[in-house]
Amino acid sequence: KGAVVAAGPPDELYERPGSMFVATFISDMDLIDVPVSGDRLVIGEGSVHCWWPGLAAYERVVLGLRPEKLDIDDSGVAGVVDHVEFMGDHYLVHVAVGDRVIRVKSSTALEGRVGVAIDPQSIHLFDPATGEALLHPV
Repeated sequence: KGAVVAAGPPDELYERPGSMFVATFISDMDLIDVPVSGDRLVIGEGSVHCWWPGLAAYERVVLGLRPEKLDIDDSGVAGVVDHVEFMGDHYLVHVAVGDRVIRVKSSTALEGRVGVAIDPQSIHLFDPATGEALLHPV
């Protein structure tokens, strides 16, 4: 009784997943519910500018972040390292940002306060009610 929920080349499904299910099935992605304030996504004490068609219609969205698309940078959203996983050729740094945890792929183990730089071009947004992807910006 299975159903086809997505079809296409893996790179297209990775870059533009149509739903939260596809996003987490095809790769490792953190999904966090965040409030929307104008053209900004509020994450902990910080925010990220995000121009996205139809974003103003939402009070909250589900933000999809891939650890390999984030960077540790003091100018990013402030957080505290919760713990670090050694993955062989890299580390997954778990950063507590407010009451959420964001994982960042890093070449070094980190500790203490850090910033997480989130490139608006690398995020994914999903409708919290349906799980479907919101239209990607052009």
